[in-house]
Amino acid sequence: MRARRYVTIAWAAGLAACGGGGASSPGSPTDPGGGGGGGGARFANLTVSPASGTVTVGGSFQVTATPVDASGAAVSGLAAPRFESSDASRATVNAGGLVTGVAAGAVTIRAILTAEGLTDTATAALTVSPTTPPPPPTATFTTLSISPDAGAVAVDGTLQLTATPRDQNGAAMAGLPAATFTTSIAGIATVSAAGLVRGVSAGAATITASLTSGGVTRTATASLTVTAPALPTTASVQALRGGFSPSSVTIAVGGTVTWTMADDDHTVTFTGNAPAGGSIPRTEEGSTVSRTFATAGVYGYRCSRHDETGTVEVKAQTTTPTNPVFTSLTLSPSTGSVQVGSTLTLTATPRDQLGSAMAGLGAPQFSTSSASIATVSAAGVVTGVAAGTATITATLASGGTTRTATATITVTTTAPPPPPPPDNPSTATVSTPGESFSPQTVTIAAGGSVTWNISGATHNVTFSGAAPTGGNIPDTRAGSATRTFPAAGTFSYQCTRHSGMTGQVVVR
Repeated sequence: MRARRYVTIAWAAGLAACGGGGASSPGSPTDPGGGGGGGGARFANLTVSPASGTVTVGGSFQVTATPVDASGAAVSGLAAPRFESSDASRATVNAGGLVTGVAAGAVTIRAILTAEGLTDTATAALTVSPTTPPPPPTATFTTLSISPDAGAVAVDGTLQLTATPRDQNGAAMAGLPAATFTTSIAGIATVSAAGLVRGVSAGAATITASLTSGGVTRTATASLTVTAPALPTTASVQALRGGFSPSSVTIAVGGTVTWTMADDDHTVTFTGNAPAGGSIPRTEEGSTVSRTFATAGVYGYRCSRHDETGTVEVKAQTTTPTNPVFTSLTLSPSTGSVQVGSTLTLTATPRDQLGSAMAGLGAPQFSTSSASIATVSAAGVVTGVAAGTATITATLASGGTTRTATATITVTTTAPPPPPPPDNPSTATVSTPGESFSPQTVTIAAGGSVTWNISGATHNVTFSGAAPTGGNIPDTRAGSATRTFPAAGTFSYQCTRHSGMTGQVVVR
């Protein structure tokens, strides 16, 4: 687009009279209204170069404006043109025609020049483009991850592991060679070239994945627990004249075997150990009789009428791996309250992959989040300093594995109200609903006794300090056990098979 403005100069009609015959006529070489530069070419219009282009946001672009005569030749000696931007929010332009991109879009740059009575405008159409982002950095093989990094599989069961190479940003990488897998103990677990793990026997093993690419080797490990298959709790036997079928069955302790007299009257006469209820006398054809086996062992039997024989093998369930691995750390109690100036002892317990307590791993280290509220000794004894709440952290490192556990401790300035006077009964009973002792605390008189009725799962009662007469109660699946407490004191205990399953007996 071009705009042009002309200025007309009227010469006085009597100019010649004033100057005499020596005056020149308009248009002559000496005419003061003639071409610019004392007789040179006159300014006809303004051109810009380039007439269009592209500039990036933050980049620059030079636009040049040139005055020319009617023949298109440049005219010199004129004032500099001025420049304008149609949209300064997209691009700006300085007095010299240097354009700077501000935001993406289209913009028009105008050059304007007034000279020799003429004003002309020329334009350049520019496009402002977004800044081109720098290319992403080249991915570098930095780490190798394995998933899952811990798991459990039964004997003869399988578990698929996946090894993933990752770059410096943690993103998965493709196109690298396949990882190789190895096992620490082939007698517990094997692993294929594709990462498929198979359980061989109960215990713990470490599976290692390794990958080399570009001269760099990275490894990752997965902790694996192989569990023994669960033993059945029931079995059925057909009593036949040709023999018992099957002739041998295996069940877990507490399991039941049922005999069906299939084709005649039969007996089940135990030749050695016998279950509760003893031998089964002659029983009519078509009838069934069951016996429950509470004790591990091999029970041989025969039919006294037909001389068929059979055996029942009763085994305890295998729950503890042959190779326990330090997997977690628990802190007891996990919450507590202590008065300013008083103390509370915390107990840190390392546990294996099945949650069982482990011994021989060394002492944990204790730290406090606020020593101005509560301090903690190397033995886990917390001392209240000022009212408030502090977090106590226990840390234990063993075999290259570090685990932590925390307890929230509230420090008070006033003593809690005293408990109501105890009844001091001579007996108390504790049950095991779920994975807890109920009630968690019982109070008895010195010389009294506590009976634990265990049901639902296998539990034990393991005292953390002084134990009563008879000591700890071993693993029991179903049954009762009683302990007598001849002296006053507080007896804390736990089930080592289930994390957080604790209780105490207060003897007054």
